[in-house]
Amino acid sequence: MAYQKVPDSDHVARYCNPQRVIRDPRTLAVTGVRPQAFELRPEIKETYLSTYWMEFPPSDQATVDTQFRTVLTTLRRKHPNVRSNGAFARLNAGRIVQSGSSRGHSIRVLCRSKRSDPGYTGVYGMPLDNSDSILLAELANECCIEVLGVADLER
Repeated sequence: MAYQKVPDSDHVARYCNPQRVIRDPRTLAVTGVRPQAFELRPEIKETYLSTYWMEFPPSDQATVDTQFRTVLTTLRRKHPNVRSNGAFARLNAGRIVQSGSSRGHSIRVLCRSKRSDPGYTGVYGMPLDNSDSILLAELANECCIEVLGVADLER
């Protein structure tokens, strides 16, 4: 399978389960995601973070909201039980690579899209044992440009 580098200026979306979503205690509005949203799952021998390339396919007319909805639709085709109280984190691909590099990791954001799963990408080169908690925090706090709740996309 051929891989394509996601341009540094582009973005990827990561689905975050409800336990990893930070909410305002009064309004319950989504305000962020916890660093654990970017941990690999060693129990299933996960070697990369699953993400979706938001600008795939390229379109000058696509708004960020439309991109989020496309990602949700695509993910629900594979996983119909995506929870409404989860969220999507939107991360800049270049910032991901830069954060990894500053921490001594050779991280790559690559698309391995196939017809049945367009725009599917992965963040490769993450520490397999989740040992770099600073990197995980940077992904959540510096690389993450925006977080949107699934319920907000369903309206």
